[in-house]
Amino acid sequence: MVEQAYFDRPLSEPDCNSNFSCDITTSGHDDEATKIRAYLVSKYYNPPLVSGSIIPESILQNTLSWIEVSR
Repeated sequence: MVEQAYFDRPLSEPDCNSNFSCDITTSGHDDEATKIRAYLVSKYYNPPLVSGSIIPESILQNTLSWIEVSR
């Protein structure tokens, strides 16, 4: 199942095999993004909502792992 990412619902849960899928093209020019980054956080962490390109330190401090893909 592919979950739609929204500003007020930014998290996607992995399935029982630890896989996830998330549609990142929610509006505007999202489909033109050249870098996409995903963060793995605890299910108990409630990250702040972020708009723009600066990732708050609190997210970085609570990240278990992350990956960035260029396309």
